[in-house]
Amino acid sequence: DGIPINVYRVKIKVDVKEDSAFKKDTLFSIKAEINKNSFVTGEKAEIKIFATKKSYITIFNFYEKNSSDIIFPNEFEKTGEISENGYLCYPNKGTSFELYWHKKKKESKEIFYIVALKEFVDFRKMLGEKTTIEEVNRVIADIDDKAEYMMGYVVRD
Repeated sequence: DGIPINVYRVKIKVDVKEDSAFKKDTLFSIKAEINKNSFVTGEKAEIKIFATKKSYITIFNFYEKNSSDIIFPNEFEKTGEISENGYLCYPNKGTSFELYWHKKKKESKEIFYIVALKEFVDFRKMLGEKTTIEEVNRVIADIDDKAEYMMGYVVRD
């Protein structure tokens, strides 16, 4: 009698991650700035990073089409250590970091992805110097206590 009612039976399968004793340090953060947002090929980029805690910085350069490089630390600067409430400048004085566009396009849109960890992790050994954005994200996602910062920029001819 009355309006028919549809009844559905649903079986749900859930995979629950147990809450660990880990508590994220909410005061652990980084900020960064770049000298420009738009570069002409061959111009020098300078990045200044501030960290609230002693940490180890890694700078990834994300390119279009899922490719990525680890630009810092490198063979000249091995650890990327920054002190509490301290600054780190990349590149160091006396060196330079020049940006170049991909000749197949009018401009190249890229991102500096900066990660700070309280313990040193050698991402070059884990990922290699050249990797994919997807692989970087997979590895970084598994690290609990980290601070991250992203800055986009464009390189033109």
